[in-house]
Amino acid sequence: MKIVTVTPINKGIFKDQLTYFTALEVKVGSIVTIPIRNRTVDALVLSVEDATTRKSEIKSSDFALKKIKEVKTTGLFLPEFLIASQKTADHFATTLGQTIKAVLPQVIIENLNSSKNIDISNNQPIDKTHDNTIKQNNFIFQDDDEERLSYYKSWIRESFAKKQSVLICFPNSLEAVKFSKTFGAGILDYTIILHSELPKKTILTNWNKAITLKHPILIITTGSFLSLPRKDIKTIIIEKESQNSYKNITRPFIDFRLLAKNLAHELNAKLILGDLVLRAETIFKSEQGDYGHLSSQKYRSASPASQIILDSQNKETRDKNIYALGSDLRNLLIKASTDREKIIIYSGRKGLSQSTVCNDCGEIIHCYQCKSPLVLHKDKAQKKYIYLCHKCGQPAEVADKCPKCSSWRLSLLGIGLDKIEEELKTLLPETPIFRLDADSVKPSKREEVVKKFYETKGPAVIIGTEILLAQLNEKVPNVIVAAIDGIFSIPDFQISEKVLNTILRLRQYTRKRFIIQTRNPEEKVFHYAIEGNLIDFYREEIEERMKFGYPPFKTLIKISREGHPDDVIRDMKIISKDFADYSPIVFPAFVSEIKGKYRMHALIKIPTTSWVDTNLLAKLKELNPGFIINVEPESIL
Repeated sequence: MKIVTVTPINKGIFKDQLTYFTALEVKVGSIVTIPIRNRTVDALVLSVEDATTRKSEIKSSDFALKKIKEVKTTGLFLPEFLIASQKTADHFATTLGQTIKAVLPQVIIENLNSSKNIDISNNQPIDKTHDNTIKQNNFIFQDDDEERLSYYKSWIRESFAKKQSVLICFPNSLEAVKFSKTFGAGILDYTIILHSELPKKTILTNWNKAITLKHPILIITTGSFLSLPRKDIKTIIIEKESQNSYKNITRPFIDFRLLAKNLAHELNAKLILGDLVLRAETIFKSEQGDYGHLSSQKYRSASPASQIILDSQNKETRDKNIYALGSDLRNLLIKASTDREKIIIYSGRKGLSQSTVCNDCGEIIHCYQCKSPLVLHKDKAQKKYIYLCHKCGQPAEVADKCPKCSSWRLSLLGIGLDKIEEELKTLLPETPIFRLDADSVKPSKREEVVKKFYETKGPAVIIGTEILLAQLNEKVPNVIVAAIDGIFSIPDFQISEKVLNTILRLRQYTRKRFIIQTRNPEEKVFHYAIEGNLIDFYREEIEERMKFGYPPFKTLIKISREGHPDDVIRDMKIISKDFADYSPIVFPAFVSEIKGKYRMHALIKIPTTSWVDTNLLAKLKELNPGFIINVEPESIL
């Protein structure tokens, strides 16, 4: 008889370790099924002991051990992967089982009998006797997409010659599919694509092929497949490193970039972080010596196209309706269509909070502290409206007149795809107009929409949101950013960085004109983008991060609670008391009501060098599941 300690592989179970008994043949690393309450779930075996060694402990226990139901497989994970997963779980204050669940596709769990296992009987950990040099394996690569792609192709060929596999991780399936199409026939037989949009049968087939192929392979995947067990992976590339899709938006709130970094460390593999514009914290860490450079760091991004910032504020828009397409932009669109040119128009996502604008002078109401647009919120607790800065968190009283011209004519501004499309149909009635966003086009049809746009003879317009970016593959004469001001209202302290990245990614697809239409033409981010001035943008961004106590200087830990107002307020007072040593900041002014439930947040900021703090981690893990813990949240609200 054996005593087995396991961790449940289930997002809804928050126990880190549970104990069972069994007479079955079981090893550390095996996947077993265990009974929990009235259901059966999968679990990973962490330790196995002979029952005789714990006989007295079992007898004195006040609960009866339950029996393991089944051993599904004895070899699914590399030891290095489990170590990397545990480090990641600790960093994000979650369990090992939940972390594994996030990177082990359900189809693999459901088909363990038909999926291939690895032999773990002689699976010795990778030799890391030169562990002090592993930091030298970490590199950043900030350059244009074409330059990075060219380097990756060359590096893959070199790796294959050394009998080494390469894993390239993307933030989402759209980017993974787009990238996979750039390789020629010589490597296709050894290229494995894995992402959640593939049919289940294809995922299982590709997974098994990736495990069994003796030849080195290129793995093009997303973060949810990082559990793939191949020891010959000697390069891990995190492509489009700045994209927020790498961070899970539901429990467990892990960041696949960190898991990939930890995995590269354990495999003694080369790690490359690549993007057109890397995150400010990544560049900062490179300056601290955590990352090397594959080439001279590129802090200038040039374009041969004509670049213009159009001020959409004019007498027409102030005295009448607020148009999505200003008069200057409408004139340019008519000219481009007359010249039979194609046009790409980008708009920010739907459902953004609205900014407040003066109808007389066009001034947007800004935060006095960091100059970002203020957003109108309804405070349910105090039964009133307030302004809130989504960048620095500074609240403000609702303005009753314009701070610039003292006008009383203030309006909420919100321009989306619907309004742009409506105006385009009136402006260019003979020009084919295509639309691509999550609401209007199914994933299976998106590539077809873009293909029709490119194949249309003569003038054509395609309008879209972020989804459009991942589908573009050819340059056109005109690219227009028609509505991006609203993105600054997103509650994300990294929003300026993301706006810059979006603009520069769009600019890569223009040959002739690149236009930004904005009601705030003095916004520095737009000028940094037009000039391709990445170094000054980075210096300003990192200075603001230091000023407000954001990453990379502080690690943010957000504790959220929602429910009945009395219960939430009571529980957050307990958080303030129990975590007093870490000076939590509770947000009573930022309370919101979501689906009829009252919500509050508490924010803990600790020096990045102090995390993981074992004492704080233990306290966080002791909280009941009613508290939602998010380490390194994108939003403080």
